[in-house]
Amino acid sequence: MGNRYEHLRHPDAELDFHGLGPLRGAEIKRRTIDFIKASAKAGHARVRIITGKGNRSADGPVVRPQVARTLRSLEAEGLVVDYAPEALDRGGDGAFRIRLA
Repeated sequence: MGNRYEHLRHPDAELDFHGLGPLRGAEIKRRTIDFIKASAKAGHARVRIITGKGNRSADGPVVRPQVARTLRSLEAEGLVVDYAPEALDRGGDGAFRIRLA
């Protein structure tokens, strides 16, 4: 059996949180939900969210943990099939690869 994420070198859609300025939990959650719902509506099957690792945040990572919580919630709702950290050459712990329902 091959790697089911191999084709994600070019996902159907991508959300990059870099450059959006400091965001709070509610804004991160809203942007993540909006992106996932819009991607699903557009018929996308595989997407990527780039969170960064949070190494430059004064209080530690903010975006990545909130995106992970939101993805868990969306998985429980059936919008997300599964998700995992990206491969090292595509962001590693600073990005998620996501399969949509």
